[in-house]
Amino acid sequence: MRRPLKVHCKEVVLGGWPVIRWKAGILAERIHIQLEKWIDSTSLCFFEREWRKRIYSPTEIVFLEGLFFIVDWGHGRILYSNEFNENIDVWKTLSSKLAGPHSIATDGRYYITEDTGRHRLFVFKKTLNESFCQVQIIPNIGCRPHRVVYSKKTERFYVLASESQEMFVLGVSHKGPMAIENIQSLSFLENAYTRSFCIIDDAMYFVSGPGKIIVTSFENNNYDVLAEFALPEAMWSMNDIQKIGDYYYVSYTLPSSGEGNIIRTRNLSKIREGEYEDLTSLLGFKGVPYHVSLIDGRLYIAELAIYTSIVSCELTPHGEIRDVKKHFDYGPAIASSKKRKKLYPI
Repeated sequence: MRRPLKVHCKEVVLGGWPVIRWKAGILAERIHIQLEKWIDSTSLCFFEREWRKRIYSPTEIVFLEGLFFIVDWGHGRILYSNEFNENIDVWKTLSSKLAGPHSIATDGRYYITEDTGRHRLFVFKKTLNESFCQVQIIPNIGCRPHRVVYSKKTERFYVLASESQEMFVLGVSHKGPMAIENIQSLSFLENAYTRSFCIIDDAMYFVSGPGKIIVTSFENNNYDVLAEFALPEAMWSMNDIQKIGDYYYVSYTLPSSGEGNIIRTRNLSKIREGEYEDLTSLLGFKGVPYHVSLIDGRLYIAELAIYTSIVSCELTPHGEIRDVKKHFDYGPAIASSKKRKKLYPI
């Protein structure tokens, strides 16, 4: 007769919910894995299936290695497709178990995205027939990794932890897909929550966590401050900065209203003096403009918070804006999307 299994209790959290209590060990780990699979496969028994037919508060749309990717932040997933089609059914899912992902980047072989709410990174590799497999999870990426960028020049991935103001540098490892090569604390961010950065002309541009855009070097893991551009207080909660053509595009949140703005300027030093073009009304934003991308001559900007859509427009060689369109124009969140969002820490 087999000895009965004794399982002592300990709280385990799945998707942000305390589900059961047990003693850690091999049996507990197996139960944990099976419960995660069961919750993921049957989660729609807890609430409606409607959320799968839409996106909710996307943070980014990018075109990488022949594929479009939408970071569906509110639903904790990333979608991809070989065509830009507003029919969600034609999009495949890279992962639907992410805690508040914000961006995705690739070196052509590996694709990295954040598991922001659990302070981790997920690494994927493309297989046959435009499919992907998850090859690695990298834990302990500071506090709230919020933006991942790949530099072709250094052949490295850079990940900014927004709440701990740390930069993680990752490269391909002979022991596994990716390895952390360097971690730097960015004291120039002055302990301010900083959502994003980008690489422009071989320099890093950090959004205005501390009330200013900061430009630094980054090669050889030296983040020397090269320039600073003070901003009006209304723009301190920045989401993204990109340079496209002659213009810098800057998106930011208005915390008091749940809305946001997007502007562009030829000279960052002139923003504080009011020398910029406000594109918010022209592009029809009702929510918060987030990450900005240029794909095949069109500007794409994700819209989130109180209103969900992806806005695009044609950019002429001289920077003229034409043919404004709203894609995935879902508007305010539906109940099942809000419930889905609560499954994971974001």
